[in-house]
Amino acid sequence: MNVTSFIGLLLLFCVLCLSDNCKNYTDGVCTDCSSGYYLNNSLCKSCSTLDSNCQSCSTNSAVCLVCKNKYYPNGSGCSTCASKNCGDDCNTSNGICTTCINNYYPINGICKSCSTLDSNCQSCSDKTRICLKCQRGFNLASNQTKCIKCENNIGCEFCDSTSAKCGACKDKYYLNPSSHLCVACPSHCMKCVSGSKCISCEDSYILYQGLCVQKVCDTTPIENIDTVCSENCNSLITDKPKCSHIDTPVDACDKSKQQLNYEECILCRDGYLLNSNNCIEQSNYVQCNREVCFTKEGFYQDVSSKEIKSCLNEFEVGSTSLCRIYKEKVYPLKCSDKYYYINRYLDSVQCVSSIPNVIIQLKSNIKTEIENSCLVRNEIGCIRCKIGYYLDPTTSTCRTCKEECTSCISLSQCNSCKSGYYSINGDCILSAGNCDRFIVGNTQSCLECKEGYYRNSSLMCDVCPEGCRCVNPDFCTSCFSGYFKTPDMLWCESTTSLTHCTNITTEGCIKCEEGTYLSNGRCIKCGTGCKTCKTSGDNSCTSCKEGFIRSSERKMFSCTYYTNVSNCLKEENEHCVLCSRRYRLSDNRLSCEEKSMTGIIVGCVLACIVIMLIIVTIISLILFIRIERNIRKRNSETICVFKMKYNNIQFIELSPNSPLLINKKNITFDCENVFLPVGSETKDIICVGNNGKNEIKVQFTSKEQNDKFLLRVQPPLVALEGGYACEFEIFIQPLCTCKIEEKLSVIGFDMKEGKEIIETVTIKTETEMTTKIDPDELVQEKKIGEGTFGIVYLGIFRGNKVAIKRMKDIQDDEDALIEFEKEIFMLDKFRCDYIIHFYGAVFIPNKICMVTEYAEFGSLQDMMKKEKNIQIRLFMKIKILIDAAKGISYLHSNGILHRDIKPDNILVLSIDESSKVNGKLTDFGSSRNINMMMTNMTFTKGIGTPTYMAPEILQQQKYKKTADIYSFGITMYETFHWGECYPKLLFKFPWAIADFINKGQRRERPDNIPEPIYKLITLCWAQEPKERLPIDSIIEKLESFLQSC
Repeated sequence: MNVTSFIGLLLLFCVLCLSDNCKNYTDGVCTDCSSGYYLNNSLCKSCSTLDSNCQSCSTNSAVCLVCKNKYYPNGSGCSTCASKNCGDDCNTSNGICTTCINNYYPINGICKSCSTLDSNCQSCSDKTRICLKCQRGFNLASNQTKCIKCENNIGCEFCDSTSAKCGACKDKYYLNPSSHLCVACPSHCMKCVSGSKCISCEDSYILYQGLCVQKVCDTTPIENIDTVCSENCNSLITDKPKCSHIDTPVDACDKSKQQLNYEECILCRDGYLLNSNNCIEQSNYVQCNREVCFTKEGFYQDVSSKEIKSCLNEFEVGSTSLCRIYKEKVYPLKCSDKYYYINRYLDSVQCVSSIPNVIIQLKSNIKTEIENSCLVRNEIGCIRCKIGYYLDPTTSTCRTCKEECTSCISLSQCNSCKSGYYSINGDCILSAGNCDRFIVGNTQSCLECKEGYYRNSSLMCDVCPEGCRCVNPDFCTSCFSGYFKTPDMLWCESTTSLTHCTNITTEGCIKCEEGTYLSNGRCIKCGTGCKTCKTSGDNSCTSCKEGFIRSSERKMFSCTYYTNVSNCLKEENEHCVLCSRRYRLSDNRLSCEEKSMTGIIVGCVLACIVIMLIIVTIISLILFIRIERNIRKRNSETICVFKMKYNNIQFIELSPNSPLLINKKNITFDCENVFLPVGSETKDIICVGNNGKNEIKVQFTSKEQNDKFLLRVQPPLVALEGGYACEFEIFIQPLCTCKIEEKLSVIGFDMKEGKEIIETVTIKTETEMTTKIDPDELVQEKKIGEGTFGIVYLGIFRGNKVAIKRMKDIQDDEDALIEFEKEIFMLDKFRCDYIIHFYGAVFIPNKICMVTEYAEFGSLQDMMKKEKNIQIRLFMKIKILIDAAKGISYLHSNGILHRDIKPDNILVLSIDESSKVNGKLTDFGSSRNINMMMTNMTFTKGIGTPTYMAPEILQQQKYKKTADIYSFGITMYETFHWGECYPKLLFKFPWAIADFINKGQRRERPDNIPEPIYKLITLCWAQEPKERLPIDSIIEKLESFLQSC
């Protein structure tokens, strides 16, 4: 055995020894390991070497797949579920959270901080994406996902964190206790407790009776309200008596009195008494604090009236130092200067000197102390002390509070504490030094804690978790130096736990070493062969180490050692550059492919496809040519083309040097003495010849579309060779009565020279007279009325004044247009003096209208409105109704129902009693209106109004001519009454009219309707149709009434 063979055996032995737990080999190198092991440089290692908490890993790469309980895989190792802010557990293979810790909410298996909902969210639900509580100064929005500043409540300083209720208001606002909203104070008021009680005013204004008034002089007394309240006030301005006092008056105004608006003296200066709005000297008076004030001379001042009165026999005058008992009542004295009173509640009250050594209990400076500490006093002493003092009830003097108190009610009971203290049961306790600012007036409640502390439920400060700034112990808002917190962490962690990091901040790592990547502020190792990567795993590399080949050209890929790429022999720049025999590099140079004949095969297939396409194209062209020839042959059989020299038609030139010839320049349709029919086609023939040498295509066109007629030419296009002519058929269909004079273009195109030839011929003809009117013959002047289905204008038609009724929204409704044509057809048949004359109608789209005789006085309804206060003679009313009845009689005799008889549809042409016809009937036979009436019973307006509807119509039953009689009865009532039958004052709603009629009730006879006429009306509007008079009988009775007028 030679040396080379021996070394080879030795190497083989070493490979087999080192490859224990290997599952697959390739060329003597392990490529896959057994379960519980992973491949590392061709060696199999236990999964536990990746991480002690790894239970299962990839058998061909250093990636942990499954971790132990409370851990999840992070690539090459395991991380705790707590690092993702999960609760007690998470999925051990993918790290999806099954529960979350406090102040985190789950979303897509990830626990996110409440602050991701909103930076001001303090706590949230651990089950849904809802914020439960906001930080101070914010309140929850309606959708519970956002925190809104208290500023949305105008004037609010801070508000409830879970609702929009305001807790305290800014200056110039007060808190409404019911709505919890801030309301503006009265004018010139800086602070107030209600809309009518101010406690602090702007400069140049003073407080008087709860309002701010203009300051008259510098010595005007100022009513001052103490706004430092007890702990129960919660630092809010309240209206409690114990939270307010009134200052003693300052120096007096001119003339020894203080004034308000220069009108009334409200308080005199010291040494003077107010008497009937005047200040008098007080030197001889001793004041008491109850009902009267005594004087040395036997006079007293009435407290209520402020008048000086004589004591008479009602009171006994006391000395300057003693007030005696009278009628078992004691009137304590106010002592003079240098005196104070003792034994205040005994029957005898004595004023003693305040000079030292006279009364040992009191000091000589008591007067000065009282004056400096007392705010409000009366005749018996001080009744309110300044802040920092309390009132001694035994001596009516002010005593200093404890040093740590800012206000108190006794020596042992503090209301509020100085900064650095907080109140517990009336005592001021020194705080631990962790509070920077207390709530105003409540030093047992901290408003702002020092860094590293948070406010607890008792409004005191507790320490935050290590290295943390927080607002509660469950979540850190930021970290101190040397600590960090990533967005998915609740608490701060020491930066010593960060590895592979080159740049560390309080938010974690921001730059990592090579071979690792940044994830949530931490550096994590990349997958096998990765030089740089985006996330963990083998498929997230962004560049490969030397000797490794990338798996794809995507932004992220995996890296494989080049020997593990099949048939690859060499690698450069993450790509394979050399393959084994019979293999070639792939297009992306990431793998080796077996050489094949695929290109040749594909080329042959493509060539066959191209040849087949050429054959199909040739066949298609042949078929197209044959079809075209057949079409031309058929056309030649129907189109009359002939040689001009073999025909006796006389052709004329359309213009000099034009190859086109024509047999006539005017197309009259052979109707010189006969007018064209309207609505049907009429044909004329014209011949066009080609006098040139080249083939010319000829066609007729009109310059623009005409609304008055339809025109077509047959054949539409003909190709004429030189010397040939063609016979064209011109068809015209007039749409209305009109004279037609239109230019028709003859267009020729020289096929050889590509030259266009344009000539013109003229169409001259006239139609027969019909009711289809030419809109150009109508002259519209002004609007005179508007109905449910149209607007009526005054106009001129062929020299006659006419009413032009333009229809609304009819051109887009095909059914409505058909109904309109039916109505015109019916109107065209009527010939009656008592029916408004119908001239015709326009049917052209966008111009559709109806033209009728013009009534100078409008409708009978118009006369009622215009002449409401002028009574038309009874004779004329009867005459107009007789004319209308004759019109109805004409319709009924021809089997037609009007269906809409009312004063609006009776037109008044004349009010001359000698005229043959004064009124005419209009708007009849409209089946479109009837259809709407029978389907729309909502009774809003127009045809839906039940005023003139017979009971059988309201009940949607079949009806006959008697329905018109009922409507005529209502019309007679309104005409003779000269007003509405059912006024809105009595019938507010349309259905009230319908109910009234259906019950068989009718309106009573008014004074202006004669009894015989009212009886005739009752015979017309009878409930039962068979009981109503026929129209001819009504005409007879009305004519008899007319003769008696």
